[in-house]
Amino acid sequence: MTAALLVARDSRAWDRYIAGASDGSILQSWGWGELKRHYGWQPSRYFWERDGIVQGGISVLRRPIAGGFALDYAPHGPVLDGNLREWPAFWSALREELAVGRGTILRIEPQWKPDDTWILQETGARSTEPIQHPATAIVDLVGGEAVFARMSASARRNMRRAEQAGVRVEMISDASAVDCLHHLLEETARRQRFISRSREYYRDVLQAFAHSSIYVAQHAGQPIAASMMIQYGKRLVYLFSGSSDEGRALKAPYLIQQQAIRDGQAAGCTSYDLWGIPIDAKPGDAGWGYAHFKTMLGGVPLEFGGAWDLPIRRPLAVAYHFAERMLVHSRAAA
Repeated sequence: MTAALLVARDSRAWDRYIAGASDGSILQSWGWGELKRHYGWQPSRYFWERDGIVQGGISVLRRPIAGGFALDYAPHGPVLDGNLREWPAFWSALREELAVGRGTILRIEPQWKPDDTWILQETGARSTEPIQHPATAIVDLVGGEAVFARMSASARRNMRRAEQAGVRVEMISDASAVDCLHHLLEETARRQRFISRSREYYRDVLQAFAHSSIYVAQHAGQPIAASMMIQYGKRLVYLFSGSSDEGRALKAPYLIQQQAIRDGQAAGCTSYDLWGIPIDAKPGDAGWGYAHFKTMLGGVPLEFGGAWDLPIRRPLAVAYHFAERMLVHSRAAA
């Protein structure tokens, strides 16, 4: 049998494979790589084939670091669609490719179950601090209205409450929707004490995906909640969301979810990725509020296997990890 590492150049073929894989993610999509190109990263995509059949793929984002070397990162990659035993040969070929370009380490965060990371350890991977969320929540969209029956009674009640209060939801894909989303995210960031992205970033995400949209909830003609959704293959993905105090009081985010789910079902989506949640969060913990919201919607928690570093050039990888530790210690001491 012959195996080969191939540079992917056809965006449609790439997205067809990634979107159809069980461990595929929008962070491995062609569009996400192009988005990150605007923010200092250089994307490269590679297929791993055996006897002409694709066994896996990985989108690697590269950023220059000191000394003329590079840091490589594959958010939610590699994607193997269950072909875990292909990884050692895949990594061997990929490592040679990345070394030519003066790579130091490859940081990966595949959407694999924790029990599946044994294959990474076999290839010398070292566990590290994750960049992405350690888990997500998935809603099964199969079954029509049965999807809503699987939600908590409180979630269904909040949807009805928003409707009765006169909240209306509209799906928009133009600049005005980006303005609404950005404004409401900034308000949410101030309330919950996190850092929001720029308006331009949300605009760029919206433009990076053909099937992306922003849902805006209004009351008395004023926007009170907004969420960005992306359809990728048969998955609906919930990426960003913000609301005003009035929007929270009127339960507008629940009505947005109701409309997005129905639209996703109509578009043929079979699952809804509610995006990141913390693991085993309890009331009062950071992230408990949005994790609770997502489980109320019927989201089933799915834990991933964490982040891993693979050495491309071992001496440089050791130096990189040393410098990283020193930076963490200096920040802690400041």
